[in-house]
Amino acid sequence: MSEHYLKSLFDPSSVVLVGASRREDSPGRVLLERLQQGFTGQLHLVNPHYSDIDGHVCHKKVSRLPDGDYDLAVVVTPGHTVLSVIRECGQKGIGHVLLLTRGIGRVARDGRPSKREVYACAREAGVRVMGPRAAGIIRTGSGLNATYADNRVYDGKLALVAKSSTLCSAVLDWAELNQVGFSSVVSYGTELDINIADILDFLADDFQTRSIILHMDEVVDSRRFLSAVRAASSRKPVVIMKSAHDAGSYCDAIAKSTEVRKMDDVFHAAISRAGLVRVYTFSNLFAAARTLSNNLRTHGSRLAIIANGRGPAMMATDRCRHLNISVPALSDELTEELDKYLHVSWSRKNPVVMTDGCDTPEHVERAAKVLLASREVDALLVVYAPDPRTDPLEAAEALAKASKGKRKPVLAVWMGESSVEASRKLFIEHAIADYRTPEAAVDAFSFLTTYHRNQQLLLQIPYPLSKNKRPDLDAARKIIRGNWINQHVVLSQIDSRLLLEAFHIDCAESWRASSEDEAVNIADGIGYPVVLKLESPNITYKSDVGGVRLDVSNDAQLRAEYRDMLETAARLRPEAEVSGVIVSKMHAPRNGRELMIRMINDPAFGPVISFGSGGTRSPVLRDRAIQLPPLNRYLANDLIDKTLVSMLLDQYRNMPAANRDKLVDVLMRVSEIACELPEIFEMSINPLILDTEQAVVTDVKVVIQKVRPQTRSYQHLAIHPYPVEWVRTVALKDDRQV
Repeated sequence: MSEHYLKSLFDPSSVVLVGASRREDSPGRVLLERLQQGFTGQLHLVNPHYSDIDGHVCHKKVSRLPDGDYDLAVVVTPGHTVLSVIRECGQKGIGHVLLLTRGIGRVARDGRPSKREVYACAREAGVRVMGPRAAGIIRTGSGLNATYADNRVYDGKLALVAKSSTLCSAVLDWAELNQVGFSSVVSYGTELDINIADILDFLADDFQTRSIILHMDEVVDSRRFLSAVRAASSRKPVVIMKSAHDAGSYCDAIAKSTEVRKMDDVFHAAISRAGLVRVYTFSNLFAAARTLSNNLRTHGSRLAIIANGRGPAMMATDRCRHLNISVPALSDELTEELDKYLHVSWSRKNPVVMTDGCDTPEHVERAAKVLLASREVDALLVVYAPDPRTDPLEAAEALAKASKGKRKPVLAVWMGESSVEASRKLFIEHAIADYRTPEAAVDAFSFLTTYHRNQQLLLQIPYPLSKNKRPDLDAARKIIRGNWINQHVVLSQIDSRLLLEAFHIDCAESWRASSEDEAVNIADGIGYPVVLKLESPNITYKSDVGGVRLDVSNDAQLRAEYRDMLETAARLRPEAEVSGVIVSKMHAPRNGRELMIRMINDPAFGPVISFGSGGTRSPVLRDRAIQLPPLNRYLANDLIDKTLVSMLLDQYRNMPAANRDKLVDVLMRVSEIACELPEIFEMSINPLILDTEQAVVTDVKVVIQKVRPQTRSYQHLAIHPYPVEWVRTVALKDDRQV
């Protein structure tokens, strides 16, 4: 198996420090001291002002290094020298440069080159560059510390990757105190050449790394980023913390209103689909780091809790309720089993609260063994509050004894400080994850359950099109081409309906009328009652100008409503162009639910699908969830379950359950539109009426865009569908087709 292309960057056998110095506290001096502390490979120094430093020969230039193999150059020279240093590295066959130099920006200034000039120089020289503004790399396996950090970094299986050097410093400081070890610490700076996708690609196959913590503030190449994180998270847990300051908001193209969509929502949907877990605070990040460093995993969300007091137990259960973590009731069989070993005063329910002489170390050990052996729970949380009647260290030893050899996660919370310090050291020795508060421990378990759930999303690789009833793609593309020829960016109501019907989405029958008499004829043809809707490319929310008239039941009422609707629109929006009136069959089943499905184009991740509450109240309710196409039935159901309106789809009071399968069918058809028609910039189905029998679109808007010819299939999608073009059918010797 060939070595990874970044092997020499992360595990160099020889390092050239360009800019080494004798001057105390200078960057070159600090880096030299860090490299001398533990790096086991060869170290070479370059600085034109010295002939030797600390007994090491110092060369005037990179080009004057003796002939040999050099893996990595760590560059900390002034900005005006960077281009010449990179060229000389290329000439010497040094394949990787860790560029710590600062002051290199978008434009050349004061003799310093621009980022574009540095990139072009590196490409020409055949050198891969991490930086500029990188804070360096730590690899505990080889003792490499090419950073300014002076923390003690314990050896471990956790990798920390961050753009921010200050965040790395904060995590390292915390980790030193809590004895959390790392395999790698990478602060990559500006993604000039080597980017986050390259780093993840290396760490995914790195045997020294079991888990990855990632901090970033922007996505440069969404498809490559998702490909890298999906590959990494399929092998090991990846936790991500992303700043949302660049997430911004953008108005939807159809509404042109103040209703906005957060790009950060799309990012969250994307990384969940990739199998990652996202954290938002430093406390969550530290909890995740502690959990990962102990290699904990779970296959469910059922948490058993043992506590030596009702107060701490209530704190834990309240946090579980807030995070939707199950604290299941104990079965009669499990209760009877605990009765054999516990004092009669125990709570006889989950949380297992042991007080009044029931909280001895022996009781803790017995209860923990029973619960860890039970199939009713997936993990155990033990909360101990200082009690003068019980030795906390003995209780910790009892828990360590009970959890030895068990595969289920055990999370310990020994509250307090000085009285439980020895207990925390014992937990570190026995690789038991310990936390200072019940909330932090529950947050950590929430991370494990989210990871397990997102791994199921990662496994989904949907087909781009249904295997059953294929859409009429030719008809759909003909509609789009016709509108481009006529320079119509917003499709008419009729064209929008025909486009959906080409993908076998049921729509209420509707036709355009250009006069009052034509509207009456259409209504007589499709049958009363009908709905009248104003058609105007300038008016999105037609109900705001009286442009929707429901339940029109006869000719006389239709004529009156028709005239009043046009007069009202002319008075309220005199500048608006009115192209006609849409007459639709009234579809208002007794048990119908109003829903909304939208497809929007995110600047970073391309087409995304949104689902939530529909009707005129949807902008106010803001009940929606987002998923990236392509979808399958699992992903469509997961998208539905993330909304509040999903609870209204089940039976409640006198309302029978809606036909959820029909809703899933529509979502999958919308996914097909997103996959097959990159010309669709935005589409809004609102409302979709779902009842016990069918799902019917009663209103839809479609906006199209000009796209470049695609060199690869589904190039516009952030997640590539299942590669059906690679599927072949062959006949075996016995004529079976496989």
